[in-house]
Amino acid sequence: MDSRVSAMSDHAVLFRYRQKIGSVSTNIATLEVWHLDRDHREHFLANIAIPLAGLPDSLDLQSIMRQAREENIHAYVIDLGMVKWLNSPGLGFILQLKQAIRQRGGHVVFANLSDRIVHLITLVKLDHEFPTCASLAEAHRQVDLMVRQEASRLAGDKESRLFLLEPGGHFWKRRLVVFELDAAGEHFEFGRAQLHPNRLHPDLWTRFIKMSQFQRLDMILDVGPSALFQTWMGVYLDQLARLAVFSGGQVAVVCRSNLLREQFERLELEQEVTVFPTVTAARDHLLADTPAARVGR
Repeated sequence: MDSRVSAMSDHAVLFRYRQKIGSVSTNIATLEVWHLDRDHREHFLANIAIPLAGLPDSLDLQSIMRQAREENIHAYVIDLGMVKWLNSPGLGFILQLKQAIRQRGGHVVFANLSDRIVHLITLVKLDHEFPTCASLAEAHRQVDLMVRQEASRLAGDKESRLFLLEPGGHFWKRRLVVFELDAAGEHFEFGRAQLHPNRLHPDLWTRFIKMSQFQRLDMILDVGPSALFQTWMGVYLDQLARLAVFSGGQVAVVCRSNLLREQFERLELEQEVTVFPTVTAARDHLLADTPAARVGR
């Protein structure tokens, strides 16, 4: 066993990306590799040069990722807090690294993206590829959640997960942001995509379908302040209802208009949908009705 990785008996791997500025070197950046333990302490593993061509053919990187998989470590954090901007080679490397992690059965969360990087990935329509956390502390909480979910999957349990879907933007630039909620009310961004009027974005739908095989999915659809029913609301609600039926979960709708609330309650869907005036009320109702909560009563 690689002595640097022998301590990686649990939790996560942290990649910290450091871009080189004004260098004539063929290396565009360096990648610091750390092990995150259960107490979120960082243990240095390696410092890897990133070539202009993309993902490095590094025995160090391959060894660390292979050892992580053997140790059942599936959570990875990519910290971009040391860079304010990504050029094309840098963005290409980050996408290659994320793909390499996923090919090894890993799950990735990004932390500390600058406003310029968020704008860049939105501009090139890659925002659904970057599940992001605003800070490293938030990424730590997301990693804790990933570790619990992986432990449940390996044990054959079906852990409950709660998601909030919120539309944003306006007119032709409407977007859908998806958050995962925990019992303490913390929001973790799960993904974002263009709001299609006739279906959930295929990438989000595929991720939900895969998760529903191992987890119970409870879904909250927040339709915002609208007082008028719109086609996408019924379409999304129908898809979420099918997901909930398949996974054993429930669906709740948040709408602030009494008129719209009555329209939702009259919709004929595959399962009953409960309507709430606030996200907090919907979250509390769904969390109180999970199998674990019922056993604890």
